[in-house]
Amino acid sequence: MTLEISPTRYAHSSGHTDVCFSSDGRYILTCGTDSDVRKWCSIEDDDPQALGTKNMNAIAVVSVKDKIYVSGDDNKVAIYSLKDMTNEGILSRASAPVTCLSISSNGNTLASGGCDFNIHVTDTETFKDSLFTGHTAPILSVAIDPKGEFLASSSCDGSVRIWEISTCQKVQSWTSCFPNSNDFHASTTLARMSWEPKSGKTLAVPYEDSIKLYQRGTWNEIMSIKNPTVVQPFSIVSFSPCGRLLVATSKGGIWSLFDSASGYKLIATEKNLRGTNVTGLAWKPKEKSLAFCNFEGDLGIVTISLPDDDTPPAVEIPEPVIVDNGIEDGITSDFEMDDFEDKLLEGRAQSRMSAATVDGSVMTGQVPAVKVEASYFMQEAFQPSACPTHLQRRFMVYNNVGIVISVTDDSDTSTIDVEFHNISVHHNFSLPNIFDHSLCALTEEVLVLSGPKQESTESSKVVVQMLQGGDSSREWMVDLLPGEEAVCVAAGLGFVAVGTDEGSVRLFSIGGMQRDVISVGGKIVSMAALGKQLMVIFHAGLGTKALQNYGYVVYSIRDNSVRFAKRPQHLTVPAGCTLRWIGFTDEGNPCFLDSSGKIHVISSNNVAYVLTDTERLGEKGATSHYFLIGVNETEMKFRAILCKGAYYPPIAPRPIMGEILIQAPICDSDSAKGKLEEDYVRTKRAAYSSKCIDPSTGMPKDDDYAVLSNVKSFNTTLLKIFAMACIADMDTRAYDIYKLMTAAEWRVKARQYAHSKNKSRLLERLEDFVDQPESEEEPEIVEESQEIEPRYKILSRINSTESFGSGKETIEPMKMSKLKRALSSQRSFEMFSTPTQNGGNPFKKNAPKPPLSETLLSKNSFIEEDAEFSRSATPDSLQMDSSDVSSKHMSDFSEQSRTSLDTNSVALESPKVVEEAKAKENGSAVDGFKKWFENNKSNLQAEFPGMKLADLKKEAIKKFKAANKPAGKKRGALGKQEEPQPKKFAMKKLDAFLFKKKDVPKEPESVETPVETLDKEENTQFESETPENDSQNLTLVEDTPEN
Repeated sequence: MTLEISPTRYAHSSGHTDVCFSSDGRYILTCGTDSDVRKWCSIEDDDPQALGTKNMNAIAVVSVKDKIYVSGDDNKVAIYSLKDMTNEGILSRASAPVTCLSISSNGNTLASGGCDFNIHVTDTETFKDSLFTGHTAPILSVAIDPKGEFLASSSCDGSVRIWEISTCQKVQSWTSCFPNSNDFHASTTLARMSWEPKSGKTLAVPYEDSIKLYQRGTWNEIMSIKNPTVVQPFSIVSFSPCGRLLVATSKGGIWSLFDSASGYKLIATEKNLRGTNVTGLAWKPKEKSLAFCNFEGDLGIVTISLPDDDTPPAVEIPEPVIVDNGIEDGITSDFEMDDFEDKLLEGRAQSRMSAATVDGSVMTGQVPAVKVEASYFMQEAFQPSACPTHLQRRFMVYNNVGIVISVTDDSDTSTIDVEFHNISVHHNFSLPNIFDHSLCALTEEVLVLSGPKQESTESSKVVVQMLQGGDSSREWMVDLLPGEEAVCVAAGLGFVAVGTDEGSVRLFSIGGMQRDVISVGGKIVSMAALGKQLMVIFHAGLGTKALQNYGYVVYSIRDNSVRFAKRPQHLTVPAGCTLRWIGFTDEGNPCFLDSSGKIHVISSNNVAYVLTDTERLGEKGATSHYFLIGVNETEMKFRAILCKGAYYPPIAPRPIMGEILIQAPICDSDSAKGKLEEDYVRTKRAAYSSKCIDPSTGMPKDDDYAVLSNVKSFNTTLLKIFAMACIADMDTRAYDIYKLMTAAEWRVKARQYAHSKNKSRLLERLEDFVDQPESEEEPEIVEESQEIEPRYKILSRINSTESFGSGKETIEPMKMSKLKRALSSQRSFEMFSTPTQNGGNPFKKNAPKPPLSETLLSKNSFIEEDAEFSRSATPDSLQMDSSDVSSKHMSDFSEQSRTSLDTNSVALESPKVVEEAKAKENGSAVDGFKKWFENNKSNLQAEFPGMKLADLKKEAIKKFKAANKPAGKKRGALGKQEEPQPKKFAMKKLDAFLFKKKDVPKEPESVETPVETLDKEENTQFESETPENDSQNLTLVEDTPEN
């Protein structure tokens, strides 16, 4: 024998809960502290019929025939109809809450006990009431004799009494049967007794950690039975309907099963999964199973497996036993061994014949063929955010716009109720469900309805109710082709989509015009739409229960065309899981929920990320599940309804949608490091989801404020993890974390922290990383023999008016591989900045303001500009001087220079032209420094805290000149400084005029370089901004190699 306890499901709120079966065993009736009495068709019923008891905490419930009797803390016993759950009056009243009920098998007598220490026995036909007094504490339980002669009761005073119903007199009592208490809810045991159901000859009473059996009439103790594993008092004992089995529960959720046929021998013992106390149990009529409720308000089923009693016992021939005298026991002297051997051979032959018989046919000398069938499983189509169609009252859709409810009464009349979250835009309405619609989609524009095939047309009917516009007729409908059935519907901005069982999607306009028929390429599983996007999930091939074979595709539905937003790809679903919900996040990324409770999001680069595991969130119980409605990646929250003990919410009382914070599924999340890593993963996902859907246009839009906030959050988290790694002396981990930081200011803070902790080796690695490119792509392998064509062919975009002098210089061709290596070291910060467009001059007055990150990384600004130039040019059309002209100045040659380059000559400018060009660039240098200083002022203040403004500008000038001066020669190996080179122009455009020393004319003394002009301008500003007592101490640092 085995005792199997099924997983429990939510039935009522936590607290005392009771359960019983209807007389025919069709329904399970439960009551609880949430003031509800519910009628369940089975434990899998997700929509039980419920009745409210008008703010009464229901404590006990019994049922017989077509009546339900409920008692609670309103001091009365109420009567309800089993069929329609309507109130039919009050049976009896008491002066205190009624805690227990018992009814006779014929339904004529009902006993009730309460906290007033009294017991009432009431005739259900005449309402005649009898009072039994004598207990000195609240009544725990009552039990009526199957013959209707006696009544057994137990009380919190620790006593058990036997009453004669006809005389209301006590005939027997036992004291100190269990611990005393002063309140029903404070008692450690319910002390529920049970009579043997057929004749009532035995009464089972829980007595401390044992069960005592008493004989009817004499009330003598027959025997005492125990379970060695039970040390707590027994709470409930109950005989099975056949009287053979006796089940008992004790504190801690331990079950004990005794068999009366074997002298009440213990045959099975089990324990609840969570060890919760059982508060009520009831046997199902004529079956070996029972229902129970626990203190958490859960409902469960216990199934008992017994040997089949109807099977005749096998006839066994005992083997002869050899005794000491050498004579076989059981064989007489006249027994013939030959006859025994013949019978034995005959029996073996018959057994072989029976074993070779398959389906009535004898197979002689052949091995039975094993038929192997291919098994596959493909999930049926479903509608997102909807309850199953077999429920009579269900949500057809629950989304961000509103809810649509389908209600079917007992007469099979169905109605559809539409309720909007914002009633200031749309009004709620109802309509009859005359076409038996089971599919629904709701947006701000339309309500789409469809369902199974109609008998008249043998096809599905699509009905669309327009919610906007001034049309006199806002409803249109269309029949699909004969034999075509709709399996799911969706609606977006300006379109309606209907998925059919033939693997196609029919597109309609909002007004009802048929637009297109799209072939998906597989059996459709579900669809979802947001804005102009339509996602279709389909079966890409045969699947099994262990692994489904899903595919998905996202279409962009435009006014005149349909395009791929995401081409058909495989949908990654965990093994053994199916889809429970699909849709789009608020940022427009495809999203789905699998049956294991994991939420997946497909990013713009087609990578499926696991956002969270809803089954592991601590806010819910083990048997509760989330009904998903939407996901917001920017705030890292998902909207859902918590369903206790079910996967789908009931329509009454109306469920409330909540926002739950997404927790990334990170290992070791309880530790400090795991919490920070979980925070980093979550905020990083939020930072990289920078697109939102604009409801007015249906297209993605940028949300800069939220993105920047998330960027700051995950960089702050990285800095905390970096500090933790430094404290733990894990330099490699700290270096890895440093590389994940996306902003220069946070890297500066990380280096400052490493310096404060005296991490010299780590600091060296971090400083070396600053000069390394973030993305190192392998350059193309080009043979050295390939040369670049003259570059004048790609310089048409440069707007320069300067002319060259008469000097000539030959520009030799540059190898392709050298140029590739020069251009491959560019830095890319896609998240915070964009490269300078068209190779423009950042110091030009009309140039766009450079982004912050580009200015912070001005050390590599010229390389970035060269990369932009290289992208706008054709590599095979370049030719340049590799000795005197660096690749970063290629884009500054003018239209006039192309003519001179074509003849391999460069003309020198006249002194007047050079002076005008220098004077023009001097102003640009000053303006460029001002913009640079404004953009980097906060970073400089962070790097030099507490420094005065004048000193801060000094440091700014150093950094600005160091970032923009041409690359000079370094010191020799012996540390001797070479002779200073003539100052060159710091501006990019003028650097293009650098020639060999013998060809450059002597500069006039009156002409100043841009850097010198900048020094003078800044000195003037310092004198005006610095106090008089400090003005004499201010000197500018020369741009020497040491600085």
